[in-house]
Amino acid sequence: MQLVGRVEFQSGNTMSNTTHSTQSWPEHGRHYRWYVLGVSFLFQGIIFGLTYYCLTFWITPWMDEFGVSRSQVLVIFILLQVGMGIGGPFAGRAIDRFSIRWLVVTGIVCYASALALSAMATDFWLILVCYATLVVIGNLLAGNLPAQALAIRWFPYNRGTALGVVSIGTSFGGLVLPPVIAWLIGQYGWRETNLMLAVAVPLFFIPLVLGIIRNRPAHFVHQPDPSVDAADHTIMDSRRWTTGEILREPSFWLLALAITPVGAAFASFGQNVAPLATDLELSTGLAASLVSVMAAVMIGSKFFFGLLADRIDHRYLLWMASGFAMTGFLMLTVIDSPGYPTMVFVSALLGFSSGSILPLMGASVSSRFGARSFGHVSGLLGLVMVASSTGPWMTAYIRDVWGSYSVAWLPLTGMLVLSMVATGFIPKNPATRQA
Repeated sequence: MQLVGRVEFQSGNTMSNTTHSTQSWPEHGRHYRWYVLGVSFLFQGIIFGLTYYCLTFWITPWMDEFGVSRSQVLVIFILLQVGMGIGGPFAGRAIDRFSIRWLVVTGIVCYASALALSAMATDFWLILVCYATLVVIGNLLAGNLPAQALAIRWFPYNRGTALGVVSIGTSFGGLVLPPVIAWLIGQYGWRETNLMLAVAVPLFFIPLVLGIIRNRPAHFVHQPDPSVDAADHTIMDSRRWTTGEILREPSFWLLALAITPVGAAFASFGQNVAPLATDLELSTGLAASLVSVMAAVMIGSKFFFGLLADRIDHRYLLWMASGFAMTGFLMLTVIDSPGYPTMVFVSALLGFSSGSILPLMGASVSSRFGARSFGHVSGLLGLVMVASSTGPWMTAYIRDVWGSYSVAWLPLTGMLVLSMVATGFIPKNPATRQA
């Protein structure tokens, strides 16, 4: 039976209403979804990039000004991840039920407020408070979760590819922002840099989000994925999972065990790369280039994993991601004082591995739980994955105690072995069950 739906697409001030078969998109609708994807690409790229890729460049200035150790500074990352985990289920349910456009605007305002308030901090605990509250809200409401939800809604099939494209935004932020932030902090100081960003981010993004973002093609009935049985796809996308049902589903916990170690590996290396570079007597500019290398490789990696997620069993891709990360950490463990070329290669390995996280997590959740509960499931998954937040702190703490980062990479390698074992128990994703 052919599904027929009513489709409304809004572009600018013009609303077009058309009743037609859902097997085809009206011309302007097919193009408009790319505008939505493009804006999602940008807002999550800047918010995520400033929070995760650039935090490392604030570590040394905060250590110097407030007299704290690197492990004390990286408590910020734990607070950030714990806050994201606790708030994730609430943000996910809000994204499933309310206007994403206004949620994103709220997130941008909160993030800008955090930048402005932290610039006026007189004690380090005030910065901790800003990151544990306003920065958390900013990332939940204007980060990768709403961007992925928009991709799922606007791309009813080939979702892995759409997720891969939109998730490149975080790597774009990591590629572009580190050299800029490192230069701004060096030129003007960290307080002035925060104030400039507090003005620039909302000034650019709020008009863009309000002008372009729409929650979904109104009343659009999703096209079935050609690789999945149409009846199964309709049931899966229309079903709303309860919290209890999600938590009783084995696939949920196996996905968490498979993806969390990869996230911990990326965070641990990324947040410690500037202090590690200092230990290796590399300049701040070279440290920034390592972050940019990681982000540049992640751009290709996200598209690679997103594209293949529509065609290949997700388990094989998760094994590949864990294997690349393990190779990088083993190199850092064996080589006592790696030079810059080695660091570039390791950064590329970690970038390729971590590029899998967002597209594979999004594709795995949407293929197993459907679009209607995507935010809810992803939020709960984020709560479980909060365990990865201890990675950067643990790595910095071991460095402070042992005087070297070499020992710190061993626990992360063990976690990646656990990831590979858990991946083997994940059921085959629906798109490849008939393969």
